[in-house]
Amino acid sequence: MLQNKSGIIFGVANKRSIAWATAQALHEAGARLAFTYQGDRLKENVESLTKDAMPGSLLLPCDVTKQEEVDETFQRVGKEFGRLDFLIHSIAYAPREALGGEYLDTSREAFLTALEVSARTGSQRLLAGPVGPGSCPTNDRWRQHRLHDLLWRRKSHCRL
Repeated sequence: MLQNKSGIIFGVANKRSIAWATAQALHEAGARLAFTYQGDRLKENVESLTKDAMPGSLLLPCDVTKQEEVDETFQRVGKEFGRLDFLIHSIAYAPREALGGEYLDTSREAFLTALEVSARTGSQRLLAGPVGPGSCPTNDRWRQHRLHDLLWRRKSHCRL
C-alpha cells in the first residue's frame, strides 16, 4: 500500500514510543523511512531499534529547537529520497519543572517551550518545506485541527 512512498519520523524514543509503533506499521506497508534523533542516547536507541527491523534506514540528528538542524535534516532527506510523501511528528517535550505540580503553576516560558517543540516544529516545517507535498499525521486532536486550519488557509496541497 505504501510502496514507493517515503517518510520521515520524528519522536522515536524507545520500543514503547507511539512513533516506533507507527514506523513498524508503515514499514510493513512498504514505506521507506528516515528517522531523526536528538543526542547520542536517543541515537543509540533508534539505531538499536532499526538495525534488525529496518536495516538501511536513514538516521539523522535533529534538535527541532535549532532551525539550522531542521533545515539540514530536510535537505538530506530531499537528496536521499527525492520526495517526501509524509512526515510523522510524534515529539512531546516540556521542561522538567513543568512536568510536576499544578498546570496553573507552569511558567509562561515552560509552556511556550513545550508548545513549540510538541506542536509547532512539524507543522511549520511541512508548510514551508521544499520536500512534498505530503501528509503530516499528528498525535492529538488539537494539533490535527490547528494544522488543518493552517493548511486550508494557505491553500496547501497537503492533506491530513
